Amino acid sequence: MTNQTPTITVAIPTIGRDQCLIDLLGQLLTQTRPPDEILISDQNFPPLPTLDQFLDRHPEIRRIRSELKGVVANMNLLLRDAKSDIILYLDDDVVVRPDLVESHLKNYEDSKIDAVAGAFSQPSGDLPESRIFSVGRYHALTGSITANFNSNRRQYCDIAQGLNMSMRRKKMIGAGGFDVGFVGNGYFFESEATYRLVVRGARMIFDPKTHVQHLAVSRGGARIHDKALHNFYFVRNGIRFYRRHSPLIGLPFRTLYFAVYSFLKALKNRSPRILWLALRGIVAGLFQSSRIDQTGLHP
Repeated sequence: MTNQTPTITVAIPTIGRDQCLIDLLGQLLTQTRPPDEILISDQNFPPLPTLDQFLDRHPEIRRIRSELKGVVANMNLLLRDAKSDIILYLDDDVVVRPDLVESHLKNYEDSKIDAVAGAFSQPSGDLPESRIFSVGRYHALTGSITANFNSNRRQYCDIAQGLNMSMRRKKMIGAGGFDVGFVGNGYFFESEATYRLVVRGARMIFDPKTHVQHLAVSRGGARIHDKALHNFYFVRNGIRFYRRHSPLIGLPFRTLYFAVYSFLKALKNRSPRILWLALRGIVAGLFQSSRIDQTGLHP
């Protein structure tokens, strides 16, 4: 244990949203333990006038006007430019409690904790807390993920979700940051990065006291409403995750899972395009380079 409290940056990538981000920034400015830094990566071109006006009134919020495309590269940019020991990532469409920052920081009083998977609930509904026993697990053989981040059971975990997670900044940089090879909406990118951190020996805790409410705003962010294109990224990025962290012997079965899943989804939606793009995603996933793309992490 250590008595030294680390500093913390709250980091938010944003595009296409103003009012929900403004509301969130207001909540962060009135925390029981104020963050040492609030940093946003603003990808809005042209700028959003209401957001600009708010930030003009609050110079204590630091903004990076980013020309990088996509959430993953901007997560790297925030990781690179943050000034604190701990970086706390939030989506721009969440509602936070007044003690969120304090709750995250309390975990780092234990020097053995390197990352915190934050809790959250979804507007679409979640499993009842009483039915959740396992949180944030990656099952290497099958490639399946157990999420359940609305649990009330504190426990060690393998992965976190980018809408509410924190980590020791230098540890994440040392692990290679976030992989921009997770293309499109970045499906699985934060799960893979935090799992890579854990594989390297970091200890990550799921803390239900760090709960936020996800609004899942339909406009802006990394939303993709085209079901076929959304499924393409799900398949392509899912294979990328599996190839990096799972035994090669299981790859044919994981690939078959994606093919069957996509076939059934195409039938349900009466859309052959879903299956066609899924097959393209499988091929792209199998033949893509496995190198970590660190775009945004270095100048």
